[in-house]
Amino acid sequence: MGNPVEYYPLTHPQKAIWYTEKIHPSTSIGNIAATLRLKGKIDYPLLERAINLFVEKNDAIRLRIIEHDGQPRQYISDYKFYKPEFFDFSGYENPVQELFKWDQQLTQIPFQLIDSDLFYFALVRISDNDGGIYVKNHHLVSDAWTMTLMANQIIEYYIQLKNGESVSAENMPSYVEYVLSESAYIVSEKFKKDRKFWNSRFDSIYEITTLKSHDASYKSTKARRKTFVIPAKLTSQIHKYCKESKV
Repeated sequence: MGNPVEYYPLTHPQKAIWYTEKIHPSTSIGNIAATLRLKGKIDYPLLERAINLFVEKNDAIRLRIIEHDGQPRQYISDYKFYKPEFFDFSGYENPVQELFKWDQQLTQIPFQLIDSDLFYFALVRISDNDGGIYVKNHHLVSDAWTMTLMANQIIEYYIQLKNGESVSAENMPSYVEYVLSESAYIVSEKFKKDRKFWNSRFDSIYEITTLKSHDASYKSTKARRKTFVIPAKLTSQIHKYCKESKV
């Protein structure tokens, strides 16, 4: 018999995401997606193994949500080999355009939230020397920063496998550690002190701010986005500064 399943409360950030899902059910509002392109000859079976190493070593990605008496709880599902789907766009006249069109359509498909995987991987081929990974995670188990860490880890595993190097057997830090630390903080003296401080900061109502009026009958989760591409040199300088300043 396997070990009994341990259920944990959602953390404060997760609860905010969960309530947003309740307000906008069956939408893609919680989806975070990206396509990681690799240039050069790709060994797709090795890339599949690298993805599985990531899923196995990071329990946060394997979190699943259940509801008990109307309250959400979470548990870590056991690791099982994950078989990503494969999509070949090389036969199209403009494969990159078709990839992006497919990417947008897939990203808009919502996750089944209750007791299901909150991640999805697919392997994509653009040409003999171009392809990569499409990934879609739910915000309950990931954010933009962890997407970056995920990409770095998968590529690191892929390179190690391709070079015949051994991959560390050590798992990444468990998300349960954060869940337990938050639970401990909520019953600590520090929490009482912090709550007293913030309650005193907002014990009086500030001047009302006038917000832009909106049509109450219009309901949509669509948003406009502005993208700013930072030059590689400046990005390198930012990373160097952060490393030196330990921030």
